[in-house]
Formats: sequence, structure tokens, C-alpha cells
Amino acid sequence: MDRKELLESLDKLKKGYISSINTLEIMMNWGRVQLESLYATKIGKYKIELLELNIQLKALKKKIQFCHQYINQDKEPAFDKIEAEVEAMIKKAYEEVHLEKQKIVMGKEFLKNLHSPTDSAEIRKIYRNIAKSLHPDINPHLTEYQKELWYIFHKAYKSGDLDRLKALEVAFSEDLKKSEEQNEELSEEEILLQTATLAQGIKELEEDIANLEKEFPFNIADQIRDEEWVEEQQEILKNEIDEIKKVIKEKEKIYKLIRETYE
Repeated sequence: MDRKELLESLDKLKKGYISSINTLEIMMNWGRVQLESLYATKIGKYKIELLELNIQLKALKKKIQFCHQYINQDKEPAFDKIEAEVEAMIKKAYEEVHLEKQKIVMGKEFLKNLHSPTDSAEIRKIYRNIAKSLHPDINPHLTEYQKELWYIFHKAYKSGDLDRLKALEVAFSEDLKKSEEQNEELSEEEILLQTATLAQGIKELEEDIANLEKEFPFNIADQIRDEEWVEEQQEILKNEIDEIKKVIKEKEKIYKLIRETYE
């Protein structure tokens, strides 16, 4: 393989590495949040209602249990004390519910402010162009200035600031060009070393992506966008909610009867 072919092979691997790392970054920085937001707004709200009802049911059962303890000792239930004890017991559980509700609020806000597909594609395109010249993983001979430049570009990319990325790309076009020219000066040994390093790097990135796809929320990426699946899950949760409401109603009657008897 002559020098030209070696450089072409290296260039191909660089593009492959950039594509893989871009995919991983998108999954971790935006994909995860987007999927979690979709799940929270479509299914999570029903799970939260179910969670609240379970806490309510648990509280009622505890109140009835404490009442029976008093009654079994031939004492009148101390309802104020019972109410306070149960309230303290479920306080942490309600704090968790509040956090879950906040996720839904933030999820709605995130989905409302998503970039358009066109803007997202343009952001990724600019990222790939810049990463080819400045990403430290594929450009080991960067100067401190070039590393700082990469940090500035990457910060704009992570914030999804398309206008800033465009401005930076224009403002530093000469610096990007110089970085590309440095690659032309690589020795054959350096080219081969980078080729081997990038090939291994791509393999590891693909493994990371595959492992991530097995985890929540990536493992429901297809389902959460399938309205039929979403409706099925919602129906299951709605049925569970209806059932637990019936149980709560019965427990409320029992607790009310105890209070009416001893107050």
C-alpha cells in the first residue's frame, strides 16, 4: 500500500471514528434525555398516579393497623398520633413522587424546545467537519491552541448552538485548514499507528453503543414512538389505577367506620 492509499485508509477510519463517537455523544447527551422525556410524558404520568395511589393505600392500611393495635389492647385509638406517625412514614415517598413529577415538567419543556430535523442534521454535519481536524482522539499532534479551539467548538456543539457553530467554523476556517495540512506531514509509521489505534477505537465505540442500546431508555426507543404500544401500556396502567382506587375506597370506609365508632 503506497502513501496515498495509506492516507486514504486513515481518512476513512477517521470518518468512521467521528461517526461512531458522534452517535455515542448524541445518545448520551440528547438521545437519553429525549427518550426519557417521551417516556415520562406518555407513560410516566400514569406510573406517577399509580405510585401516589399506592402510597395512599399504604397509608390507609397503616392507619387501620395502628387502630387495631390500640383496640386489641382495649384502648381507644389515638387518631391524631396515628395520623402524624403515618404522615411521617410516607413523607419520603411523596418527595420521590414530587421528583418524578418534576421530570415530566422538564420532559415537556425539553420536547418543546427540540431542534428541527434540519437544524440537528446541520449541527452534526458541522461537528463532523470540525472533529475531523480537531478531535484529539484522531489528531494526536494537536497544539495547545488547537486543543483549546476544539474545546470551544465542542462546548457550542453540546449546547446545540447552531448559529455559534456556524460562526466559529467561518472564523477559524484557516486554523481548521492548517490542522488538516498537518496530517499530510505524517510519516508512514505514524499513519500506520493511527490506523491501528482508530480501528481499535471504532470497535470499542461500537461495543459501547451496542451496550447502551440494551439499557433503559434506549431499549424502548422503538416502542415509545409506536403509538399502538404506548396506548397498550397506558391501558394497562389505567386498569391498575382503577383497581387500586376500588381497594382504596374500601379501606377508606373501614377507617371511617373505626373513627366514627371511637370518636
